[in-house]
Amino acid sequence: MAKTKKLDAKNTAGLVTGIGSRATTTLAVIVSALILSLATWYLFYLSEKPLNGPDTSVVTGFWLIVVSLSKWTWKWLVDRHRKGDR
Repeated sequence: MAKTKKLDAKNTAGLVTGIGSRATTTLAVIVSALILSLATWYLFYLSEKPLNGPDTSVVTGFWLIVVSLSKWTWKWLVDRHRKGDR
């Protein structure tokens, strides 16, 4: 008999996508960083100073670091706040 998971806010993403929450979080970080790097590339393109390959890699790496640190900081603040409520 197959086990079924209880449907709640924590595991909804995993049930819909078929992958775990850690993977969906990582995917969200990557997609967010790529969208931000594309927006940055477009702004440079509009200013008539388009980025070449290595510059695009640096911008993408920068946004990956910023998004990852933002996610980590947010999680730390939320966890700290929850521990203070107990």
